[in-house]
Amino acid sequence: MADDDLDFEAPYEPNEIPGGDKNVIRRYCQSPVNGRLEWIQAEVYPKHLHTGEDITEEMVDYMEETVEMSERDDIAMIIHESLGGKGNAFWNVFAQGCTFDRSKYDNEVESTTFHAVKASGKPAMITVRFLFKSGSHTKPFKVLYRVELPGGDFIENDLLNA
Repeated sequence: MADDDLDFEAPYEPNEIPGGDKNVIRRYCQSPVNGRLEWIQAEVYPKHLHTGEDITEEMVDYMEETVEMSERDDIAMIIHESLGGKGNAFWNVFAQGCTFDRSKYDNEVESTTFHAVKASGKPAMITVRFLFKSGSHTKPFKVLYRVELPGGDFIENDLLNA
């Protein structure tokens, strides 16, 4: 389990995603200095389940041009397709390092959220914050996440992303 003092607050005033509850991701923070994505918040309703889309080639090109990546890194979605995440939006993709424990993230965020929302018919809130080694880095070295499940339980964790 993660540290008790994880900070999930938005680092800047969040940008609202247009379209209201049509979009699973509601708000995001982007660095005013270099444009890197630093924080997102999603609210997953039953209507979002199985409505997402895979990462587009345009988004792959965008990430390769704007984020420092090694050849072992991958471009990954933050909010999975099964939860309604769209792969054509810069606020839903990040440079996933080879040390990132994707299976743990998928289990604690994607799978747990999907089953809880489907079973309860109520929404879950997901907050993800990216930490960087310096103000100039564009690839996060750590991913913090918090899932607020419909029944009131929380999952919090932080994973290395080198």
